[in-house]
Amino acid sequence: MSSLRGTVCRPDQETLVVPDLWLSAPCMDLEKPFLEMVEELQATGDMQFEHALHDFPGYVRRLRGRALGVRTVSTLRDLRQRVHELLAGDSAQVDALIAAGGELASDIPKPRAGYVKRSVFWVLRQDGRMIGTGEVRHRLTPFLKFEGGHIGCVIRPSERHKGYGVRTLKLLLDQARKMGLKRILLTCDVENEPSRRLIERNGGLLENWVLSHLSRKKLRYWIVPEDERTSPSRPPEESDGATAASVKC
Repeated sequence: MSSLRGTVCRPDQETLVVPDLWLSAPCMDLEKPFLEMVEELQATGDMQFEHALHDFPGYVRRLRGRALGVRTVSTLRDLRQRVHELLAGDSAQVDALIAAGGELASDIPKPRAGYVKRSVFWVLRQDGRMIGTGEVRHRLTPFLKFEGGHIGCVIRPSERHKGYGVRTLKLLLDQARKMGLKRILLTCDVENEPSRRLIERNGGLLENWVLSHLSRKKLRYWIVPEDERTSPSRPPEESDGATAASVKC
């Protein structure tokens, strides 16, 4: 498990883009603060990180794989199921292969055709408390152009409404620029006023609103280089729905 350790980004001049917050790559060293945050989220009904509670090493491997665009077989149970499918249910051969390969096979990366690379970051205060998580998607798919955009982030419930969302987005935008992204798409639900504010405070320019694939109204904002900035569009109105929903990017 040593390959999953020792990757914490220490706070220095490069990583301290905003005061007292810094980013870390997912790693085993941060298991305790991460799982504490996950349990707090689950208490509010947010179950998106549940896998981490059951298999944290496998969860970290999966996050590492996302940044490389590969699929990682994270547990022996997953491995056995995949081999079982390949061998058409021959249990004897499955058991023999698992016994021979053991846990070494669980680290084999599996390429994912068409998969969007995503760099995941954990957001921490200098005192070690985990504030949230963020993700930068390296490119857009037709789906992401309507639902998700280039960046997503989650702030733990007890740290919301304290300005951490704005500062976390600033950190993630900095990472996106380092990856070579010049025009960055951010989306949020029309009725999500806190997300609207944090995007606009980070310089987001409203282009339009669309109906997402999940049948929700989504605002679409762009972060662009200074020389491309123009006045943001007016907020969406109900009467704009027919044309805005048909916009293609």
